[in-house]
Amino acid sequence: MEPNAESVITWQEVEEKIRYFRFVEYSTRLAAHNVFNKLYDLDTLAEGDFTWKILKVSLDSDIKPTVAMTKIQHVKMPDFFLRNETFWDLNIIGTDPDVDFKDFPSFSKRFFLTGPDHEAIREYFTPAILSRFEQVEKIAGVAQTHCNLFAYYWVNRTIDPEDFPYLAKEAATVLRLCLPG
Repeated sequence: MEPNAESVITWQEVEEKIRYFRFVEYSTRLAAHNVFNKLYDLDTLAEGDFTWKILKVSLDSDIKPTVAMTKIQHVKMPDFFLRNETFWDLNIIGTDPDVDFKDFPSFSKRFFLTGPDHEAIREYFTPAILSRFEQVEKIAGVAQTHCNLFAYYWVNRTIDPEDFPYLAKEAATVLRLCLPG
């Protein structure tokens, strides 16, 4: 399948919006250690319906995640942060509250979902989306959205260039789980 030309993200868009992503942790407590520093354009890959820009993000905390990022058109996604839920999410003061769904306890137990507008997240994550996620045991990385950008990355893992296609494929899989329909 040919990638959608509208999913191509420009370097200017990346530079303008990258600083709004909170890499590594979505936590008020850790925000000071999550300051965007430098950005490196590593590759551009087509995977599924999307064109993924592969980026290396340098943070002041010495963490440098490799990020797959694409532009979402025709779907208005709220800003959110999604990853596997951990013990720390339940027990650290300062972590932003998890958005749970009482009718989808398996999703709520396995995934940590948060963002600035919990009501918009609840409206967007429909029963169809939540049901798809309940079929998945876990995701390997972190998914984040901001404006019309979708980013996916693995935390604390160096990614070699030969693994970029795998990162893009996994990013496309998680994005498909997040799309309505």
